[in-house]
Amino acid sequence: MIKNNFKIAWRNLIKNKFYSTINITGLSIGLAVGIMVLLWVQNELSYDRFHKNADNIYKSFQPLQTIHLVATDGGTGALETVRIFMIVAILVLCIACINYVNLSTARSMLRSKEVSVRKIVGAGRWQLFIQFITESVLVFVFASLLAFILIYLLLPLYNNLSGKNLLFNFSNSNVWLVVSSAIAGSLALASVYPALLLSAFKPLETLRGKLSIGIGKASFRKILVVTQFVFSAGLILATIVISYQLNYMRKK
Repeated sequence: MIKNNFKIAWRNLIKNKFYSTINITGLSIGLAVGIMVLLWVQNELSYDRFHKNADNIYKSFQPLQTIHLVATDGGTGALETVRIFMIVAILVLCIACINYVNLSTARSMLRSKEVSVRKIVGAGRWQLFIQFITESVLVFVFASLLAFILIYLLLPLYNNLSGKNLLFNFSNSNVWLVVSSAIAGSLALASVYPALLLSAFKPLETLRGKLSIGIGKASFRKILVVTQFVFSAGLILATIVISYQLNYMRKK
């Protein structure tokens, strides 16, 4: 069954090359940016944590694990910066997921007859749900591979901008943690709703040409579009503010 699901998913990707290219490209860019930012965050949070007894080591009455991000006077400016970038990474991944959901649900009307015919010949809703989840998994596999290539290409420039020496090496358990968390979380957010929507079509209504996605579902799509716009605008505004702050600090 799993093999057949992947065969069908592959055929759908090949059949809709333009749509598949847009989906994979958008996801790969979002994953690449989100993972790189999370790698920086993880690097900042991992300072001095390699010590076996780091919890019991103090310097000037300050825990060793907090020295890098917390000043001796208790100032947490560096820690707040790390938290802000973590939020930025999550927002970038959310934007990529929302974009995928919007593209998937926008094509729901085109796939309604396919779903209806498969239900008529005996396919259950759960089988169709698994099928659409499989399609999302396949898209994410290709998007992840492309994201890894982008990370390898952009990491030298990213290190130069951030002043770090980050390595994208899968022999590092921390890299596995960041990558697996980003991809698994994004896949869960992006795949479930389209699969539920597509597997819920009623065959008779579809074949009679009376298909309607429903007011509630249409409203949800509008909410997703607005949310995506707000997140994007917020990131652009935050980038401008941070840029002005950095320029001010350099001049000062």
